[in-house]
Amino acid sequence: TDLGRAGVFKFDLKTGKFLKKFLSPSIAGQAFFLSTLALGKDGEVYAADGVNNAVYQVRDDQFRRLFHAPRLSSIRGLAVSGDGRILFIGDHERGLIGYDLAAGKPFDIAVPKELTLGGIEGIEWLDGELVAIQSDMNPARVMRFKLAPDSQSITSVQPLAANQPELTLPTLGTLAGKTLYFIANSQKGNYDRFGLVRDAAKVEGTRIYALDAAYAPVVPKAPQPTLVPAEGSGG
Repeated sequence: TDLGRAGVFKFDLKTGKFLKKFLSPSIAGQAFFLSTLALGKDGEVYAADGVNNAVYQVRDDQFRRLFHAPRLSSIRGLAVSGDGRILFIGDHERGLIGYDLAAGKPFDIAVPKELTLGGIEGIEWLDGELVAIQSDMNPARVMRFKLAPDSQSITSVQPLAANQPELTLPTLGTLAGKTLYFIANSQKGNYDRFGLVRDAAKVEGTRIYALDAAYAPVVPKAPQPTLVPAEGSGG
């Protein structure tokens, strides 16, 4: 009876006790797939269905669909701004999209011409910036994007990790303070739609990659000129 359904499950982290479940609708012939979670400022939970391109919200123990965007390719990453006002959405082909939670309206985020935002798997909010895991880039990479005060545009870009041999297929991550932890070698392509392994010989141990998401490169100081006294100065 639960075939094709998905849900958000609530536990008490201190005891491990199961508290409540919030299940997707039951619609004949339609499957749901909740694959990404994000926590809001006041404890509300957002869950993305990347198959049907919808986002759900759990608030005050109520489960509801926030929006449905069938024109998107596949919603992967979710992050909420520090003030709880904006939900950021990472679409696999269209890149980053903002959603005004109070107005219930999406908006485009302007990006520099040289920046490619395809292949986003996960995003995290960090002090006015977004950290994005881009698995389908060649090479796979983790990037940090500084946002304008209104969150309508990206003003600067910094790579945090790229071209690392461990990042074979990075996916979702989470922040603990300013340290980003994420799966470096997702093997989802080796599993069928029922979660069964296609080729047991190709299964690897899961690798968790950690990096400092607040890392800033040290800019070397310009060399100071050497003062040479002029001839006859007596210096």
